[in-house]
Amino acid sequence: MNNFKVFLKYWLPVLAWAGVIFYFSSLPDLKSGFEPTIDFILRKAAHMIEFGILACLFLRIGFCHEKSENMKYIFLLAILFSILYAVTDEYHQSFVAGREMAVRDILIDGVGTVLGSSLYLLFKRKGNYNLK
Repeated sequence: MNNFKVFLKYWLPVLAWAGVIFYFSSLPDLKSGFEPTIDFILRKAAHMIEFGILACLFLRIGFCHEKSENMKYIFLLAILFSILYAVTDEYHQSFVAGREMAVRDILIDGVGTVLGSSLYLLFKRKGNYNLK
């Protein structure tokens, strides 16, 4: 596969999803309108899901370029890159009116990356899905 096709298939989804995360972080108010406890749970679940997806997209890149015996290394890199993006995302939010940088959200994003990556590997190991 040539470099442009690799970019389109593997890197473009990561960049597009990072753009989606950046866009939502740019919005000053993402409250759902539900009672505060439910709103909090929904927003934190969204954090976990969006960064779990990002980690899965990074895993796809790793498996595109590496053999499966490097699975642990690829897994750790996907989590590391996703958490680094979570840190930059929180920093970005510190410049948005009505938003703040919260270490708690970075931790929640980190949990999402681990869960998302683990689910990705679980399905990949079962062999029932072509996750590339």
